[in-house]
Amino acid sequence: MTDEQRELARCRQEIARLKQLVVQLSELVLRNVAENAKGRKSQCGDALGRIE
Repeated sequence: MTDEQRELARCRQEIARLKQLVVQLSELVLRNVAENAKGRKSQCGDALGRIE
């Protein structure tokens, strides 16, 4: 295996690792957005309850 082939293999591994990190980060962001939306919905419900 040449140096160039080894570097290409290393780059491919790094790209695969970075893709997995992007997936994990996306999952965290989506979970956070969903939890925040649920919290805001709950707060709106509380405010409406006080108005009525």
